[in-house]
Amino acid sequence: MRPNSAVIAFASLYGLANASYGDTLPEFQTCLKECILIMHCRYRNIFQEIEASREEVYKREQEIEPRLSQRQIEIDYFTLKHQLSAISAIFWNCEDDCSYKCQQLITEQRKASGLPMVQFFGKWPFTRVFGIQEIFLVIFSFGNFYANYINLFKVLHQYNKNRKDPHDTYHLMYLQYVYFIIIALCGWSASILFHIRDNRITETLDYYGAFAIVLSNFNCVSVRYFELFKKPKQLVIWQVVMVMIYVGHCIKLKLNWNYGYNAKINLLYGFGSIVLWVAHSLKVNRKYKENFFLYNNSMQILPFETKILTKLNMLSVSQTRLIPLIPIFLNVWMMIGMSFEACDFEPVYQLIDAHSIWHIFTIFPTIIWFDWNIWDIELSKVGELNKIS
Repeated sequence: MRPNSAVIAFASLYGLANASYGDTLPEFQTCLKECILIMHCRYRNIFQEIEASREEVYKREQEIEPRLSQRQIEIDYFTLKHQLSAISAIFWNCEDDCSYKCQQLITEQRKASGLPMVQFFGKWPFTRVFGIQEIFLVIFSFGNFYANYINLFKVLHQYNKNRKDPHDTYHLMYLQYVYFIIIALCGWSASILFHIRDNRITETLDYYGAFAIVLSNFNCVSVRYFELFKKPKQLVIWQVVMVMIYVGHCIKLKLNWNYGYNAKINLLYGFGSIVLWVAHSLKVNRKYKENFFLYNNSMQILPFETKILTKLNMLSVSQTRLIPLIPIFLNVWMMIGMSFEACDFEPVYQLIDAHSIWHIFTIFPTIIWFDWNIWDIELSKVGELNKIS
């Protein structure tokens, strides 16, 4: 699970209200137009054209420079010409590269004048590193990817072990978590691509991936809370509905890209997931308290409980009675992470912003979350053997 789906949605909605006007500044528009002219961005074979007409371009620079200096813009034309080829392999075309460089120039100029940093096209002007647009977001997205990846094998192991029993339907619940992890891996891969280079394609993949994670989380908690894994026919119908919702959402976005609609539908399923996870956690907690002696002395549960306690011990909170409430704690943790999104701030050194910190927050719950899900299922199996409702 990724117990932060509603938080993702809220962050998306907040981003809509966070207006930017850097791209409307006259000095930015002037810089962009002149850069495109100097770089010959309109030519099909841009690099050959630049090399073939360096003298002509130099003359144009001399004509343009006085006009630019009147607007207090200093453009390093040599840099403009010779850095694009080194980074073009990471999807930066000529015009996008001009936009990036002008954003950096305007940002530096505003900083020198004591003016606040502004967003361009709805995003902060991050400093590019090795051609990567948002280096720390890429690193933190990979951290989320890896946290899910290392859990895939333990969940697969439990799935394979449980499906050997033809009368055991719990393997279907484990299968939901396998699906979720695979979807999460795809979603975080899309996030990595998007933060390497933000363009229409990578943005679309990122949004599709994020909603897939949100909906998959909702699927998992619904199947778990309502025990649909014990009703195979109903489970199939439910999951067909889930697939139809996802496909319909993607088609609707494709036909009419709408950030507001996307945020609202994520909020709907995100908060639904939180409500169900909290309800399930409280139900497990009640059952655990009422039968504490049985569960606390179960050899079937002990290995999974030990793994959780070992991780909780790192936080100095390794108390067995707290284990059933872990989903609630994790959702509270994610709400704290959301507060950084709600209090957006200028990126530190133009590298780390509130969204970057949010991606750090999403890593840690995954480290313990699937251990809890395995423990939860094994707890239910012990309860069934002892006819505990």
